[in-house]
Amino acid sequence: MDSRTTSFGEKKLSKLDILIAWLRYRKIFQVSKKYGITFGGKSICDVGCGYNGDLLEHIRTHENPWNLYGVDLSPNKDNEHIHMVEANLEKDRFELTDNSVDIVLSLAVIEHLNSPENYLSE
Repeated sequence: MDSRTTSFGEKKLSKLDILIAWLRYRKIFQVSKKYGITFGGKSICDVGCGYNGDLLEHIRTHENPWNLYGVDLSPNKDNEHIHMVEANLEKDRFELTDNSVDIVLSLAVIEHLNSPENYLSE
């Protein structure tokens, strides 16, 4: 398997990619509601957030989170609402202080990694 060289969403997405992403986001909100998990007032990190941090942006517009962090291979750092961290999930340490986030999300990431050990240890 070849490693990615760009973040998800950095290049134009197909309609199928957009639909699948939307279904994943919807599922996150359904499960969080079912188990009484709220995002308001919390620090949230999405590991493998994609180029624009779309899930975090969706959370920001529907909840009132405290801090948002996105970690990805080549994230768009122009988003003023999300602190984007550039990291190769297979090799790099993430530039986040230990215990600095309340909720960590990571959707559809591990199956794209050749060596997920570093990703799992972080």
